[in-house]
Amino acid sequence: MSGDRPPPQEPDVLDRLLQVERLLSQLTDVVKKGNWETIPDIGFELVERLEWLKTIDKGSMNTPLRIKQLGEIQRQLELNAKSCLARLEQIKPLIDAFAKKPAPSPDDHRLT
Repeated sequence: MSGDRPPPQEPDVLDRLLQVERLLSQLTDVVKKGNWETIPDIGFELVERLEWLKTIDKGSMNTPLRIKQLGEIQRQLELNAKSCLARLEQIKPLIDAFAKKPAPSPDDHRLT
């Protein structure tokens, strides 16, 4: 077994990092469009990916190529996170307004 072979989980790690970036972008778009019912699904998937990323063996990432790739992905994630936060700040009034709406009672389904 050669020391040049990357550990098997590395492509999965890169894939998961990209999934997190995609989910952050998707969550922002959903909130911006007011499609509230899909937020829990996206949020759950995002939390699941983030929890998995915490379990990564950092020692297996110490090849120069992996460090460079992970550094680039981290930079992209940081840019995306800043963009997401900026977009969320723009739509925060919508979120606050939605959160303050009273919950509909079970009888509100009829139009009388």
